Parts: sequence; structure tokens; C-alpha cells
Amino acid sequence: MMADILRTNRVAVLDQLDRLRSQLDQLARLVADQDDAALRQSLAAVQSKRQLFLDKHGR
Repeated sequence: MMADILRTNRVAVLDQLDRLRSQLDQLARLVADQDDAALRQSLAAVQSKRQLFLDKHGR
């Protein structure tokens, strides 16, 4: 069943995987560069976005 969903939505899935890969690459660069300030800023931004999502969709 999951394979069917992925195949049916192939373009959208690949697009989202590319976006995720890019975000993970950026996070890896921050960790590798030991850029603590940028890492903290990035994590704070993600936390804010997550909280907005939870506030909007409940939980």
C-alpha cells in the first residue's frame, strides 16, 4: 500500500525529499562548522514553526 501511495505521488514525494535533504545538509554544515550561534538560531526557528503548526492544528 505504501509503495502505491509513493508511486502515485512520486513528483510531490521527490520534491519533499529534496527539500528535506537540503535542510539536513544545512544542519550538517552548521554542526561540522561548529557554528553554535547559527545552529541555535536555526533550531529556534524550527521550534517556532513547530509551535505555530501545533497551535494551528491542535495538540
